[in-house]
Amino acid sequence: MILSIYLHGSPGQTASSLFSLPAMFGPAVLIEPGCPDKIPELIASMPDTYTAAVEGGLEEELGDPLSRRPRTAIVNMVSYHEEVVAAVGYHLLKLRHNVTVFTKATALGMEEVVRPFLWKGFRRYEAFFAAFHEFDCVVLITFPTCHVGLLHALASLQLPQTYVVMVHNALALEQEAAVRAIRASGAKVLTIAPHVQAAAQRRAAAQGVQVDSGWVAPMFPVIFPEECVEGSWRRVLPACRPVYINDTLAGLSPAAEPGAEAARPRSGICLQGKLDQSRRDYTGIFAQLQEQAEELAASNFTLVIQGKGADVTVPQDLIDRGIVEHYSFLPFQEYYEVMHGCVAILPAFSSDEYYTDRASSTMGAALISATPLIATPEMLRVYSFLSRESVFLVDPTLPYVETMRRVLALPPSVRQAKLQGMQLLRRQLLQKNIKMLEDLLGPRPLLKGPDGTPRSMANAATWGSAETRRWQEELETAAQLPPLQDDAAW
Repeated sequence: MILSIYLHGSPGQTASSLFSLPAMFGPAVLIEPGCPDKIPELIASMPDTYTAAVEGGLEEELGDPLSRRPRTAIVNMVSYHEEVVAAVGYHLLKLRHNVTVFTKATALGMEEVVRPFLWKGFRRYEAFFAAFHEFDCVVLITFPTCHVGLLHALASLQLPQTYVVMVHNALALEQEAAVRAIRASGAKVLTIAPHVQAAAQRRAAAQGVQVDSGWVAPMFPVIFPEECVEGSWRRVLPACRPVYINDTLAGLSPAAEPGAEAARPRSGICLQGKLDQSRRDYTGIFAQLQEQAEELAASNFTLVIQGKGADVTVPQDLIDRGIVEHYSFLPFQEYYEVMHGCVAILPAFSSDEYYTDRASSTMGAALISATPLIATPEMLRVYSFLSRESVFLVDPTLPYVETMRRVLALPPSVRQAKLQGMQLLRRQLLQKNIKMLEDLLGPRPLLKGPDGTPRSMANAATWGSAETRRWQEELETAAQLPPLQDDAAW
């Protein structure tokens, strides 16, 4: 099928040029395996939607709002990276954006976890294609996977919007189609680690494209059971009214009677992520655990593994002896509570890509769950937003099991100091993230003051006490509102 796309020099003008769908996308752009089949059809609907919007009159302030809050769409057409959706949404809200999330959400309850701040809920990603022209800023969360064609289409319509693409693995920018889409749209590249930002810049430059780029630490607040206070708006959140799908997690549930629950003592080491040997050294860890099984079982050692995958099987004998606990498909609230209950999180990278081009979800898991990492000096160097005070720094030559046992044997005072270090790091990164996101977006899609100049949200103290209180009141009120009811036709 050949689809005609009319390009307008500016909103409201007559069509000035004609492009076919293959020319717009480039000959190498295909819908990848695993992407929704309906993407081409949805993209094909955009010109007619755009034409109708222009005929009806686009908003004069589109792209550079002066009298209202900026409107931002977060789009994710795959069923993963929901935690990145939440993290970006949280920080954009801190910038006072009016955020709408369009996503292919799973049934794992992220929408409920983030309800205190993303109170409008999640909309199906299909709905974005009827409303794309209403937003000042569009953020594509998983780029280039499944989103290259959409970015090309948005660029072709020449709306005065700001585009941001989230790149998780800079190796993906070796795809010429992805870099062409960035160049055509002027999209800014956002990553979740500084080394991925640097690698993305290098790989785009190798194709002759200089990109505006930045990074944010992937984090957002999660309410845990110890924060469930009687009379608080938090009582409506999943931590305070859990329905656990796994009977072995019954001990994580707060008391049946409402009221505050004391924080549970932390125990064990956590290992999270897709069960994939190319990502983490599961084979090496399991072999070491089995070699020392008798001693580990006698010492009540526990490694908590979260994740699933077809390529790695957790040895049943380790589970039977209580050395390993394995949870494969937990809802997000339970997932974060399990991580929150561990003494530390072990990254166990098995690929050097995590130090050169690729970001690890383990970093975000640690920041969100407020659990210290077990880190090597190289990890601290590459993931430079981490602090020595927030990690258990270990000798990289030691076997995994020996490393974990040494961390668990540390005095409570040392472990508590690392928890406090992680809490401090999270507060520092919040302010740093907001400032970095402000700098990346530039002045157009930012909140403006009465004189039309952008207002910095990087320091909440500049808002004034009345505005700070109003922001908190909005959050508390929003947490009690019902989620947005999306179009049932989708």
